[in-house]
Amino acid sequence: ENRKIGSIPLLCFVTGKLSIRYRRLISINTRLKMEALVKSTTKERLVITCDLTTNDRLFAQGEVEAVKVPLSWMGI
Repeated sequence: ENRKIGSIPLLCFVTGKLSIRYRRLISINTRLKMEALVKSTTKERLVITCDLTTNDRLFAQGEVEAVKVPLSWMGI
């Protein structure tokens, strides 16, 4: 919809599907970079992919399917 985050009307999504693929171990105090990309959209769903890297090494990849729900689900 080419909107700014937080713009009106508010949109509400829940997680429909989530997958994470761990590629390699990483120490707990490592600074990480997360990059996400909207892979596809419809009126009811978004699919977003994400890579977790440091120093150009891939540590995990994820994909989430977000399902649009009415604001009443959030008590709004």
